[in-house]
Amino acid sequence: MTKIKTVNGVKVLPYDRRHFCGTSLMGYIYITGNELKKVLGTPNRDRSGDGKTRVEWRALLNGKVVTFYDYKEPRAPKMADVFEWHIGGASNTVIAIVNQLFPDHTARGWR
Repeated sequence: MTKIKTVNGVKVLPYDRRHFCGTSLMGYIYITGNELKKVLGTPNRDRSGDGKTRVEWRALLNGKVVTFYDYKEPRAPKMADVFEWHIGGASNTVIAIVNQLFPDHTARGWR
């Protein structure tokens, strides 16, 4: 059983297969993959079946489904480099949660 941890006041529950369907792009964040890994653990996926994403994390943040992923990049981002990660979710409320989780970075919505 995966344990919930709290980081910067955000309850973080890493990947649980039951909760991840129906997400779409909500915004972006510039951050290293290593910083995401420190909070979210090892990426849940190395490559999507259609090849559009090469690295992806899935988590519940304060009970909201959130994904962080690259999209249509020619190669997987280097984990030590700052990269513009896509943020997926079911509503744009996830952007505020991501900003609370990573206060040294600014997530922005795309709408």
